[in-house]
Amino acid sequence: MAKIVYWAASLHSEERRQENERYAGLLKEAGYEPRLPQWGGVWEDMLREAMDRGAKREEAIQEVKKECFLHDRRDMNEAHACILYAPTIPSEGACFEFGYMYATRQKHLITFCPNETTAAALNLMISQAAGIVRTWDEVITYLDSQDWPGDWFIIREKDNGLLKETIPPEHRGLSRRSSPERIGKAKRWCEQHPGFIWEWV
Repeated sequence: MAKIVYWAASLHSEERRQENERYAGLLKEAGYEPRLPQWGGVWEDMLREAMDRGAKREEAIQEVKKECFLHDRRDMNEAHACILYAPTIPSEGACFEFGYMYATRQKHLITFCPNETTAAALNLMISQAAGIVRTWDEVITYLDSQDWPGDWFIIREKDNGLLKETIPPEHRGLSRRSSPERIGKAKRWCEQHPGFIWEWV
């Protein structure tokens, strides 16, 4: 299963939205599933469409705000990681998304800030919450180095510690980065000992 990465970024210009799409493509190429805030709709376009349907302006504004918020919140709740894209000082919305991810689940967070001057000027609440990287290679290196849900292979007792037999040390601490041979041996050991089961967590 691809790991979901939320891309917290400004989307209030066509140029920035195109940049977001380009980086989403690079994330896909690297094996990740990107989520962009603009995929839930662009504020100006959604407002215009709501008014074209006959909604009064104030009603349309509230409708669009709620729709945007709920879509972004769902994507953030499903994501395994968040990248704050900050080629310039990030927008209020991007900062909120980054803060939401930090406060709710302590997921994998990083700030991608290609501009040295901008990096130096970032608010301390951002710079202290997560590491700052300057290049795309560093972004992918960071993501690839993390432990993700479903990455760890464990063997556990079915009866919650009632067995006298213990799990051999060589079958502990395995992950998706472990060799297929080690994982295969651990599975076979588990199959030979019916009091144990194996799973990815």
